[in-house]
Amino acid sequence: MSPAKSLNRTNKLVDRINELVKLLNLYGLHYYTLDDPLVPDSEYDRLFKELQQLETAYPELKQFDSPTQRVGGAVLDGFNKAKHQVPMLSFNNVFSDQEIYDFVKRLKVDENATIFL
Repeated sequence: MSPAKSLNRTNKLVDRINELVKLLNLYGLHYYTLDDPLVPDSEYDRLFKELQQLETAYPELKQFDSPTQRVGGAVLDGFNKAKHQVPMLSFNNVFSDQEIYDFVKRLKVDENATIFL
C-alpha cells in the first residue's frame, strides 16, 4: 500500500473512531445521566461493539474519553443505595442464544442451583 493510501485509510479510521466516541458519549449521557435514551439499546450495543473492535485492531487510536474505558455514567439523584443478597450480574451485551447459554453455564456452579433471569 502506498504511503498516501495508508494515510488516507488511517484518517478514515480516526474519523470513524472519533464519530463513534462522540455518538456513544452523547447516547451514554442521555441514557445514564438524563434518563432520556436517544437510541434503542441494540443500536448503542452495535456501535459500542464496532468501537471495541476498532480499538482492539488499532490500539494506538484508542482515545482517553472512549466509552470503552468506563462503565455507565453519573448517578441520578433520587436513587438509594441497595445492598443485594445475591450478586447482580450482567449479560454484558448478549446477542445470541449461545451467549445466553454460555452466561448461564458460567453461573451454575451447582447443577441444582436456581438461576433467576
